[in-house]
Amino acid sequence: MRRLPILVLVALGLSGCGYFNSLYNANRHFSEAQRAEATGDLAVARPAYRETIEKAAASYRGHPEGRWSDDALVLIGRSRFALGEPAAAAAAMRHVLDRQPGEQHRLTATAYLGAALVRLDSAEAARPHLDAAIAGLRPGSDIAA
Repeated sequence: MRRLPILVLVALGLSGCGYFNSLYNANRHFSEAQRAEATGDLAVARPAYRETIEKAAASYRGHPEGRWSDDALVLIGRSRFALGEPAAAAAAMRHVLDRQPGEQHRLTATAYLGAALVRLDSAEAARPHLDAAIAGLRPGSDIAA
């Protein structure tokens, strides 16, 4: 009987590890994609962005209300944007904003939503988002953090 509570705790701990591990791997793939893209190696960047989306989505699906769920959604949106999928990027960033995230996630989602709308030829719709993102910047801040 004493083993049941211990097994439950172990199972919960492993569940949390998988959640964090998926997000860790998503971040690792995203960094790899950005490095490859910066050097013009799209043959490496594109699959790394796709892997980012897969890992971040797994993390989000596992814990949609978890501590790092906004991080996962932002990674998905940034990856979709980098892959030239502005409609999917905009949808991900709208979902982030609907969740009323912290300031850094809000600024990043707002900026990427505006940029995605520009790519979708909706410059007028993009303007308030881009203006809000610019207005929210603080000296030394990184909008894509």
